[in-house]
Amino acid sequence: MPKTFSTKNKIIVAALVSFVGFFLSGAAGDETPIPKVRKFYAAPADYPEQLKRARENFAKKYGYQLADLDRGWKKEEIEKLDRAFSKLPPGFLFLSGLDNLYRVSEIMGRDLGPSSEDVPAGVFPSFMPVYRAEGGLYNVVLNDEDPRVEFYNALFYEDESDFENIVHHEMGHAFDLVAGFLSFSKDWLAISNFRILHLPPLDAVEGGDFLYTLVNDPNVDVYAPVSSRHISTYSRTSPQEDFANSVAAYIHYPFFQWTHPRRYAYLKEKVFKGKEYFAENSATKSWEELAEKLFKAALNSTHWDEAIKVAREAGRSHNPGLQIGLTAILKSASLEGLGQSDALQLGVISCHLYAPEALEFRQNLIRKRGVESEALLKDEQCAKMGRDGFEKILAPRPLESLFFYRENGKEFLQFLDPAAPAAWARDFETIYSWKMSYEGDDTGTFALGEISARRGNGAVKIDLEKTANQPYDLEPGRPVILELLAERVNRRNFKRIKSVSQGIRFAAPHWFRYFPDKESVPRIVYPIRKAYKGK
Repeated sequence: MPKTFSTKNKIIVAALVSFVGFFLSGAAGDETPIPKVRKFYAAPADYPEQLKRARENFAKKYGYQLADLDRGWKKEEIEKLDRAFSKLPPGFLFLSGLDNLYRVSEIMGRDLGPSSEDVPAGVFPSFMPVYRAEGGLYNVVLNDEDPRVEFYNALFYEDESDFENIVHHEMGHAFDLVAGFLSFSKDWLAISNFRILHLPPLDAVEGGDFLYTLVNDPNVDVYAPVSSRHISTYSRTSPQEDFANSVAAYIHYPFFQWTHPRRYAYLKEKVFKGKEYFAENSATKSWEELAEKLFKAALNSTHWDEAIKVAREAGRSHNPGLQIGLTAILKSASLEGLGQSDALQLGVISCHLYAPEALEFRQNLIRKRGVESEALLKDEQCAKMGRDGFEKILAPRPLESLFFYRENGKEFLQFLDPAAPAAWARDFETIYSWKMSYEGDDTGTFALGEISARRGNGAVKIDLEKTANQPYDLEPGRPVILELLAERVNRRNFKRIKSVSQGIRFAAPHWFRYFPDKESVPRIVYPIRKAYKGK
């Protein structure tokens, strides 16, 4: 994503402005009064001892050493981390094999471009999904590293709520890793609707090994709920992210037991061992009925925070019917007797709803009730859903996780579009355009096509032959370059915004099978030195 000023950067800029301003004012004349000298903050004389005790207490309580890499832990950082860890269940503490939590400036050794400094944390070791033809084994091969969690600078500029959500998400990854990857288990793959997809190498030979991945099901709307800081498709990227987001949801989202009952029941039994963070609701209403009831009651009693909670939870997963229902309730709410501050709160509530009518409601508040757009944009969610947030940041993003495959005699392209829900909210229609050419062939494109969509869950599957401008046949095994972009077209003013083009390079042998013939579960392969330790 494009870089924006972080809170840290704003503080640095403000300090520089003050510093330069001091010297400019001093140069104006000799009569300029000399400012009083201010003392710099000095750490207490026993700060090293305080820091040492904080480390020791953390290790004693939770079982993990706080290790320094290129950045040293600060006492206030340890205290903030302590508060987050105090909310974890016992099964997440003293994890076997996880000895250290590292303090690092930013993620290293990963090609993340300019976004690397925005990554808050990471869990290692990484792994490689490899299919071994001899024996027909779907292996998950871990790198030869000790399990560890790294915390980066970006994490410590998050507010307390987001900080804890991120920490619990990362510890969900750590628990998953140490437990032997529950996220790759048959039960979790069935709950989360991921399936194995084979990826042929460019030089594929029949009967050879190859890499594989796991892809989400575009026909399933509900994946694990995402945090407010994540893109909408984050849980669809892998079973591991779906699992970690579910762990965070179990701890933080009171409606998780309603919105994702199968995930909740699995985590309650297998991960949290019966521990619950919110009272179990035994009502028989569906989530949609419950959400509309609570939302209406909150609006009628002007409990704006409660209304935001329901709207926010409804927006964590794709549910157009519920979005339309909640927006209708918001539009029918009585505005009589409400002041400017109340009207502003109603505008903030509308920012959490994705139906286009919510945008219309918000615009009417600005035009007819005098709500200032600048005041609305001070809210983080409203800034994301605002015109600039969508048109300058989200809409231009390239599409993600592109995969070509054949299934039932047809050729498909599957990918993720993180901007799809926001495009619907801003009343944009999306046109997905693709084209294919052979690598190194000067004749150019041999097939192209497009398909449009108004709303979607962010996972898109295109029938290439059905949407192509003319019939085509892929030459078996010849490398192909496929390029894809999204063009957003506003349904009212016809404004157009194109995403950055994204491409993949693949070959399509006629004999290659893209999906397993039978149900298969990946096998975790630990490094040899770990195997000797009983893994």
